[in-house]
Amino acid sequence: VWEVSPERTAHPVNPVPLHTINGHDDVINCVAVNPELNLIVSGSDDGTMMLHSLRDFSYIRSIQFNKVPRDASLAHSKSSLGHTSARVNIVLISPAEALIIAYSCDGNFLHTYSLNSMDVPGPLKSIEVYERLHTMILSEDGKVLVTGGTRCLVVMRWARTLMVANTGPREHLEAIV
Repeated sequence: VWEVSPERTAHPVNPVPLHTINGHDDVINCVAVNPELNLIVSGSDDGTMMLHSLRDFSYIRSIQFNKVPRDASLAHSKSSLGHTSARVNIVLISPAEALIIAYSCDGNFLHTYSLNSMDVPGPLKSIEVYERLHTMILSEDGKVLVTGGTRCLVVMRWARTLMVANTGPREHLEAIV
């Protein structure tokens, strides 16, 4: 964690870190920070997401990103079929929906995890997106997830359900461009 001072035009980022957060066993691919929730989430090739406090950098918990079976109805089963660790490539925090949204290019899985029920061991929702995603961003209100991938499509999904966002306030609007 580095101090950034934009008023210092020559060297806006202090080269000496304020703090180092440890924990992952492999390369870190992504980090999401949300000051409102006092949360840092990092995703790694080791298949975990680590949650730390932004204010004091204390460890909160780890979440294992697992592949899910092709049959989504089996996603919460106790069976280990299809539940192998996958790298975490992109991670977002939706404060409005109290979610962590994570993507892995290992199988092209997208998962949502609840920040309100941290004792739930697996994802709330899981889908296979059938393309490699290169980017994800949340709408300003944090309710719509926008993704872009190898098929050159921009897809809008509800952050909570991961369903294509063409219902409710988005009815009659394009969800796939």
